Amino acid sequence: MGMTARNTNSERFFGTLHDVSLTIRRLVRAPLFVGVTLATLTIGLGMFAVVYTAVEKVLVEPMPYPDAGDLYYVWRDYGAIRDQARGGLPGTDIADLRAAGGVVESAVALQAFLGGVFSYGEDEDPMELSVVVTASGLFELLGVEPALGRVFGPDDVGPERPFTMVLTHELWNRLGADPGIVGADVSLNGRPHTVIGVLPPGFDFVRADANGPPQRADAYANLRVGLSDPSPNLADYTALVRVRRGTSPEAVAAAVDAVGRAVDERDFDGRGLKLYPVGLKADLLDEVRPALLVLGAAGVVLALMLMVNLASVLIARASQRAHELAVSRALGASQFMVARGTLLEGGLLGVAGGGLGALAGSGARARWSR
Repeated sequence: MGMTARNTNSERFFGTLHDVSLTIRRLVRAPLFVGVTLATLTIGLGMFAVVYTAVEKVLVEPMPYPDAGDLYYVWRDYGAIRDQARGGLPGTDIADLRAAGGVVESAVALQAFLGGVFSYGEDEDPMELSVVVTASGLFELLGVEPALGRVFGPDDVGPERPFTMVLTHELWNRLGADPGIVGADVSLNGRPHTVIGVLPPGFDFVRADANGPPQRADAYANLRVGLSDPSPNLADYTALVRVRRGTSPEAVAAAVDAVGRAVDERDFDGRGLKLYPVGLKADLLDEVRPALLVLGAAGVVLALMLMVNLASVLIARASQRAHELAVSRALGASQFMVARGTLLEGGLLGVAGGGLGALAGSGARARWSR
C-alpha cells in the first residue's frame, strides 16, 4: 500500500512537470502576449512598490532623531487679538518655555531665510542656500554630534557675537569635502562667517514655518540676539521643544498652555493669546498627509486593477484557444485538466511578472532611501 501511494505521488509530480513544460512551450509560441503581459505586470508592480515606499517612509517610519515622539513645535494662536491661529513666537515666549521646567526639558529658537548667497574660496562660484538661524541647543535637542569641529554653544549666541556657521555634510561634499574648511571663512550674503563644524552624513532637518511651506536646511548660522531682548510682539521665531520622555500629548498641551496663559496675562492683558504644541512629524506632514493617503489608496487600487486585468487577459486568451481546448476535451482531458493548464499559464506569468516588478520596485526603493 505504501508503494502504491509513492507511485501515485510520483505520477502526480511528473504529471505536473509535464503540464508546466506544455504551458511553457505554449507561452513561447505567443511572444507578443507574454511580452505585453510581463511589461504590464512589471510596470504596474514597480509603480505600486514606489507608491508604497513613499507612503511608508513619509507616514509610517519615525523621524530620524532619538525619541522623536518627544519633539514638538509650539505656535501662537492669537484668538480674539487678531485672526492668526498659527503664528510664530517671539524670543520672550521661548525664554518662558525654557524657564518653565517640568514637562518641557528644552526649547530652541529657529529663524530661516531662503536665497542666501553663499561662497567659499576664490575659485568657487556663489550658490543659493537655505540657512536656518538658530540659538544654541538645537543639535543637542535633536541628538546629533558633529562629524567635524563643533556645533553652536552658549558663547556663540547673543549680541555682538562673531558670525559663525555649521555646514550640512551634503554641502561640505559639494564644497570638496575639505576638512580644512573648519575654521575657514566663508561668505553669506557678502558677510564673512567662520565655519565651526560639519554635521554627520544622513542628518537632514526641515524647519517648519508659520507662514509658508517647511524649509530644508543646507547650513546653520548663529543667532546674534538675546531671546529676551526683542519685543513680545516681534513673533518671528519657530519654537522647537523637547519634552520629558514618554509624556502624553495631553500633558504636553497642558504645560504649554500654562506658559501661554502667563504670556497672555503679562503681554496682552488677558485678551486670549494661547500657545499650543504640535508633534514634530505631524506638524511637517499636516498639509501633505491627505495627498499621501490618497496616493496610498491609489496604489492599492492599481494593484487590484492589475489582478483583474491579468484575469481578464487569461480569460480572453482561453476563449481564443477554444478550438485547442475542445480538441483536448475530445482526446479525453477532463475539465479539471483544462482549467489547470489555464491556471498554470497565469501562475507562470504572475511569478515572472512579480519577480520583474519586485526587481524594479527594489531599485526604486533603494533610490528613494538614499
